[in-house]
Amino acid sequence: MALKKLCGRSGCSQIIDYSLTYCDKHQREFEEKQKQRHKEYKQRRDDKKEQAFYSSDEWVRTRDYVKAKYHGLCLWSYYVDREIVFCESVHHIEELKEAWEKRLEVDNLIPLSETVHQKVHRLMRENGKNEKVKMVLRELKRKWEEAFVEDNGLSG
Repeated sequence: MALKKLCGRSGCSQIIDYSLTYCDKHQREFEEKQKQRHKEYKQRRDDKKEQAFYSSDEWVRTRDYVKAKYHGLCLWSYYVDREIVFCESVHHIEELKEAWEKRLEVDNLIPLSETVHQKVHRLMRENGKNEKVKMVLRELKRKWEEAFVEDNGLSG
């Protein structure tokens, strides 16, 4: 028999599978609130130019090219964590706000899983670690190029 528990919403007595957080009703409410919060967050942002860029055809093409070049792998997971994890994001090593002119340069882009992407942003915000994190990301790209492009004669 599968483990059960009460819905995580205060006052709800619905019994649900242990792996879930909310019953169907409260899960829908939670997701709707999340969508609304995200919508409000996007409206309050002051970096409209950068956000519009992420919807552009040129970015979508470049992002997809980078993912394909690295066979869909998160380079951090591959080299640092020694795991094969697929990428969901393509990160700008030099951020858009710092280097708008590098926004489409493949040398400035690295594929990361969403978990690693968030971790990288957290690390970059820590005092004095921004440049160190950028160096690590560049080194991961260099390792890939050395192992899979130069030695094997493959092109990226």
